[in-house]
Amino acid sequence: MKTLKISAMKRFRLISFFFSVLILLCLFGVAGAQDMIKFGVHGPMTGPAAETGLAIKTASILAMEEINATGGILGKKLTCIWGDTESKPEVGVSVYERFITRDKVNVVIGGLHSSVAIAMMEPASKYDVPFFSGAPVSSIISKKIEENPQKYWMVFKGDVTSSAYGPAGVDFMRFLEQEGFKPRSKTFNSIIEDSDFGRSVMGAIEKSMIGSGWKRVGQEVLKIDQADYTAQMSKFRVQKPGIIFSVQTSVAAAASLCKTFRQSRVPALYIVIYSAAKPEYVKLTGAASNGVIWMVNIAVIPNLAEDFVASYKRKFNEVPPLNAAMQYDYMMIMANAMKAAGSVKGRKVVDALLKARYKGNCGIHAYNPKNHEVLSGKDYIPSLIYQIQKKKDVVIWPSEYAQGKFQTPPNMK
Repeated sequence: MKTLKISAMKRFRLISFFFSVLILLCLFGVAGAQDMIKFGVHGPMTGPAAETGLAIKTASILAMEEINATGGILGKKLTCIWGDTESKPEVGVSVYERFITRDKVNVVIGGLHSSVAIAMMEPASKYDVPFFSGAPVSSIISKKIEENPQKYWMVFKGDVTSSAYGPAGVDFMRFLEQEGFKPRSKTFNSIIEDSDFGRSVMGAIEKSMIGSGWKRVGQEVLKIDQADYTAQMSKFRVQKPGIIFSVQTSVAAAASLCKTFRQSRVPALYIVIYSAAKPEYVKLTGAASNGVIWMVNIAVIPNLAEDFVASYKRKFNEVPPLNAAMQYDYMMIMANAMKAAGSVKGRKVVDALLKARYKGNCGIHAYNPKNHEVLSGKDYIPSLIYQIQKKKDVVIWPSEYAQGKFQTPPNMK
């Protein structure tokens, strides 16, 4: 058997060739990375809130494609790196660390749960990378920023705090009174799911209502997945509230409550927080939801979101859910901030965000320089109140966004 012999010179040339190829590959990889801007997009892609994670992802894809079709950011293509938080704070922290240390993203953006966002704030405080918290509503996020701005300077809160529900509810009732509608008494009952979201939202509503002269005659705390509401209807007949407020995140549970309420014929104005914003609500309730009032502290404003809605329908063959409209806005806000800053450096992008005034699907996005929270109110991100009329959602307040007028619900005629 012959042994293949390679001379010292040939061996040297081969080694030099392989090293040259390796260097070129490395340089190509670095150049490729430099020609790309990365957004680390996170949300609950699996688990109990996976439908919201999917909305975050689809909206991010649409925004990324539109940004790249118009030249990208600072002449570079945008790409999204996905992170599944599984609705768990500890997983969110792991996702954040992976985004920064392995994926080398330029910004972390998205999310749903306040508990996850609050946990992710800690690793975010260690890096010069903006962390844009999208859907979480907890005031803890903005309070932590205000109390320690040096530590949390990279963190921004894109959603309106739950406290906005209180003043909006009171202003809406004043509007109805001006329109000539009066409930049978100036009393209310509250139904809340046993969660941080349920307690914080209803706490804000109760504080504002009581402060403006209303009396609370009862409060029902429910399991998130509760299905039987017979006992609650019996209490309502005795308490005789003028208004019933309901805060639930489970669409199935909220639909069961709506149908039971309608069957009971309790003559109270029924106002739902959040759950009716999901398209499945009307599908599950059918005609039982006609007349239901529902509100959200951030919403898709019809006359501002026409182009987005049309684009989303063309690409995904469905009406975009609220979280998709929100995420699309956040993606565009961040891209515009980088363009305005002329850089992807964290501090420069944050300075640009604090000067931003972006007109998006949900209103005018601008940020409080003290706590980095999006500004709310009619001139910024308004709370919208809808009424379901003939199985369709119709904006009835504020008047500048109204698509129709309030109609007396069937159970109050």
